[in-house]
Amino acid sequence: GEPDDAELLTPIVGASPPMIEVMKALGRVAPTDADVLVIGESGVGKELIARAIHQNSLRADKPFVIVNCSAIPDNLIEAELFGIGRRVATDVDAREGKFMEAHGGTLFLDEVGEMALDVQPKLLRAIEMKEIQRVGGKTIQADVRIIAATNKHLAEDPSFRNDLYYRLSGVTIRIPPLRERKSDITLISDYFLRGSAAKLKKRILSFDSDVIPRLAAHPWNGNVRELKNVIETAVLKCSGALVRLEDFPKEFLESSGNAAPESLGGSYDQFLRDMAALPLEQASAEFERRLIHHVLAQTEGNVTHASKRLGIGRTALHRKMRHLGVERPDPDDLDN
Repeated sequence: GEPDDAELLTPIVGASPPMIEVMKALGRVAPTDADVLVIGESGVGKELIARAIHQNSLRADKPFVIVNCSAIPDNLIEAELFGIGRRVATDVDAREGKFMEAHGGTLFLDEVGEMALDVQPKLLRAIEMKEIQRVGGKTIQADVRIIAATNKHLAEDPSFRNDLYYRLSGVTIRIPPLRERKSDITLISDYFLRGSAAKLKKRILSFDSDVIPRLAAHPWNGNVRELKNVIETAVLKCSGALVRLEDFPKEFLESSGNAAPESLGGSYDQFLRDMAALPLEQASAEFERRLIHHVLAQTEGNVTHASKRLGIGRTALHRKMRHLGVERPDPDDLDN
């Protein structure tokens, strides 16, 4: 169905090198009329990219129509795409079809690899000739730009016609999975946190300091969609100003493994794995944060003693603590 306005305006969030490449490709292809094939795993945001191409094209003021090829039974897909003429039996309503709905605009064929084999030559003809034939009806002109999306390797798929694949893939944009752009996780998480908090009218400032390393260590097989769901669940449960680890769903906490402990004890290998999941600058900041926290705990919150042990001035340490969000531990909370 049609998304609500909030979803329409969702920006593409990411500053990692792979996403910058995607944005450059999008910028190059959007103003042209070329058909585009968007490739990526489930949940990476293929529809978001398709919508951005449409919104930045010369067709932006015309319809953007979505067809989910995997959700329509094989025997109905032809009628859904091309419509039904009035000459067909009276128990079937005449129908315009998605091609005519998108006339002048963009037709987004999501999961195009699921399309029935016998409909594929008709789709190829519609794209090449810019005309469609309704079921039991006459041939009509249809001016449509096609953006198709798939999570399959269509070139090697025997149930997908080669000629259609080559026609659709003139311009191909591959969206990397989240595990290939872990440096975007902080940005995307903050974006979803703000959105969910606003929707639920909650005053939440940020994530607790141990959350982001845990998010970065998670495999995210469901990609951005999974990250969004996990954060929405955590925001819903959150009762303070910071979203804490215990607000996250149990399944996420179990599958993301044990994050490195606050003190620098524990599993050193695990600590390094956590750090390696972050971009260098973020990892350095996270290491400094944990080290300062550890030394403050050892000096029972005495900043003068901690600054001597760390070899920096007291003012410099205070500045770092503010910058990194390190609180002085409450002596009552200290075990040592």
